[in-house]
Amino acid sequence: MGQNFPEINFPRRFIFVLCWGMHKYSVGQMVHYSGEAGSHNASGDYEIVRQLPANTAGELQYRLRKTPEGQERVVREHQLSAAGARAAL
Repeated sequence: MGQNFPEINFPRRFIFVLCWGMHKYSVGQMVHYSGEAGSHNASGDYEIVRQLPANTAGELQYRLRKTPEGQERVVREHQLSAAGARAAL
């Protein structure tokens, strides 16, 4: 009835990126960047300019642009939230 498939051993990081490697936010979406710990000067609302691959720790990254200043930065996904979600708290 069922087929027996050969066991394939993938590296743990490959499986993590394969299963969880989908970006949560889309290009053009507005997000709130919480900033680095202890630094509140960069926090605020930004536009997603580009989705980037995971860093060496497996964390997905994004390139953001703060409008209207045009300041850009690369951040990790866990540092972001949807722009409207913060106002609801």
